[in-house]
Amino acid sequence: MKVLWITFEIFPEVAQKAGLAPTDGGLVTAYARALADFVPEVELAVAAPCSGKTFRRITTGGVTCFLLPKAGCRPDDYSAMGPCWQQVRDMFAPEVIHIHGSEYPLGLSWVRMFGAKGVVLSMQGLVSVIEKYYYGGIPVTTLLRNVTPRDIVRFDTLFDQRRRMRTRGRLEAELIRKISHVIGRTGWDRGHSWAINPDINYHFCNEILRANFFEKQGAWRADGCEKHSVFLSQGQYPIKGLHRMVEALPSIVRQYPDVKVYVAGSNLFTGRELKIHGYAKYVNRLIAGRRLEKHFVFLGPLSAQEMVERYLLSNVFVCPSAIENGCLSVGEAQMLGVPCVGAYVGGVGEITIDDGASGLVYRYDEPEQLAWNICRIFADASLVARLSAGGNRAAMRRFDRQANANGLLAAYKSIVEE
Repeated sequence: MKVLWITFEIFPEVAQKAGLAPTDGGLVTAYARALADFVPEVELAVAAPCSGKTFRRITTGGVTCFLLPKAGCRPDDYSAMGPCWQQVRDMFAPEVIHIHGSEYPLGLSWVRMFGAKGVVLSMQGLVSVIEKYYYGGIPVTTLLRNVTPRDIVRFDTLFDQRRRMRTRGRLEAELIRKISHVIGRTGWDRGHSWAINPDINYHFCNEILRANFFEKQGAWRADGCEKHSVFLSQGQYPIKGLHRMVEALPSIVRQYPDVKVYVAGSNLFTGRELKIHGYAKYVNRLIAGRRLEKHFVFLGPLSAQEMVERYLLSNVFVCPSAIENGCLSVGEAQMLGVPCVGAYVGGVGEITIDDGASGLVYRYDEPEQLAWNICRIFADASLVARLSAGGNRAAMRRFDRQANANGLLAAYKSIVEE
């Protein structure tokens, strides 16, 4: 069976061979390795956009990789990919075309050109839904007061960002209306895909984590972490809820004055107001107004291995997002055994956290409850042991490589037979 994946992720070996910026793999790379290990009947090709103007074909590990020059493409328009898609189709002739994610209309450009026969979309997030939550509950008047010169010069205020996301959401809806098959993992993504296209065929299949997390599964130890430390995997946009963590922190500091919050991603303290974006300005003001500067550590971008190390050093992992499908970061933390707290949004309470068994949940817009749950973990060793073991067991089931590779194969067979 010949399957073409359309994705934005480039395999590390391919990036190296092509002289591109290094990558450390991701969800797509993990899926590919699982297919190679457990379902050899799939002949896989992967198409991904890259910088430059030259179409390239690179074969590695039995996988054919097509690098598509994205010159002339915009985030909301990939029609310039037409000649590249024709080359991919002529050279590989796929039976199944698997689009990984609908955040950008890369896969839509294929469907507009060749139709929806054999096409299936993996639901990662749904931008047509997520954009409704983009401001993360921050009042519009507050956002206006925090617009920076950098935002104005770049036409990149939070209002501009949401408008662009809304445009991509319309294109996402067009894609879902045109195709007949989606792959998802929660009632949240199933319900929203059905609302767009009530005739859609839904195939359930969980994700697969990067190898680094399997190698260290269950490795977290309460006596080996930094006590009273909190880890967030990202916080650069309101939707990820960093401001809610700031709002929760004073209550935690009252009980644990040595608490530290580590945040992966860009350092929001870096640069003068002329160079930072409006959300960073808002978060800085929140932190300064509560005198919390010494409690925050911004780590910068982390590789997969660095993420593993940071998880293992953390007393608790927090996902304070305003909306999530399933939150892969919580799954990574659970695989390692890190106690987790997550906002009860999207599909988090359905497949990611079983409250009290594999983590703790709270209502997104109640930072008091976030603070309470973190303090519970800091204070209760028996709760920590239960959440650590329960989260690990849940992650082992959810991210089982062989089961999920077989789930993909079952979806592909169904599509081919139809």
